[in-house]
Amino acid sequence: MAYVRKTDMLVDDIKGKVRNMKEKALTAFQSNSIEYGTPLFDAAAESAVNAAFRGAKDLQDKLPSSWYKDYDRVELKFKTDAGENMFQTTIDAPDHKPIKLPFSPNVNSRYYCPEIDVHRSECTELLKTWLDDANNRNTERGVIAEQYRTIEEQLKAFMDQHASLNAAIKEMPEIEMYVPENYLTKLREATAPRTKKSAQPSNVDAIGIDRDALASIAIAHRITA
Repeated sequence: MAYVRKTDMLVDDIKGKVRNMKEKALTAFQSNSIEYGTPLFDAAAESAVNAAFRGAKDLQDKLPSSWYKDYDRVELKFKTDAGENMFQTTIDAPDHKPIKLPFSPNVNSRYYCPEIDVHRSECTELLKTWLDDANNRNTERGVIAEQYRTIEEQLKAFMDQHASLNAAIKEMPEIEMYVPENYLTKLREATAPRTKKSAQPSNVDAIGIDRDALASIAIAHRITA
């Protein structure tokens, strides 16, 4: 086994692999898009209109067409009925079937894309179901992102305590699953045996690394890769 010295580049590449693994894990939870031509799109457009008439429900369906403006894109900022932010998404419509919204103080008509806050109670039942599912996905994304952020910080702290990749893997073999393959290839190269050094105290517990979590997250990534 060859000696692979710990360098800043090695640590950065380990962190980079962790981030790539995170992005892969997040892809299963990131689709909050609403496509034109679907019942969900119609529900979103209807809910946007409901939000535009907030505070003036008696005028809904009574205004002349000249009091509406056509948009090919609208940004929806979903909120709880208490006004807390949930998340936001954008709906896009073709030129021949624009999204029609009334001139309203509830519509922030920016030059590139109007923005409108949509409260959950203003959503149709179909959109409420989608909204709850999407909010759960966003929550799960936050949990996954935090897991990988913790792993990245802990692996950096762990590597900071070692002079070589050899020593790091010997103390905690699980780290190998987060090391880019080019370093592992180098590590496996045959070389003359080195003089054994006396064992050093482990840093795993001091850093607080959960080795079971470290292994299970890496294995889950390999299964879905």
